Amino acid sequence: MTDAEPVLVVEDEPPQRDALTRYLTKAGFAVRATGSAEEALVLLGQHRFTAVITDLRLPGIDGI
Repeated sequence: MTDAEPVLVVEDEPPQRDALTRYLTKAGFAVRATGSAEEALVLLGQHRFTAVITDLRLPGIDGI
């Protein structure tokens, strides 16, 4: 059995963040989710992710 691929979701709107997290988790991914680019940068420094799904329009630092 293989480990689930780690994915980071960065979305400041809780309903969208929760929906993406639920969908990706059901699809078999290991999801970490955050509402800010600042926190995403911290997580990226601490963990390895196969993919990052991000909102481009975030408060503070944008999703790019």
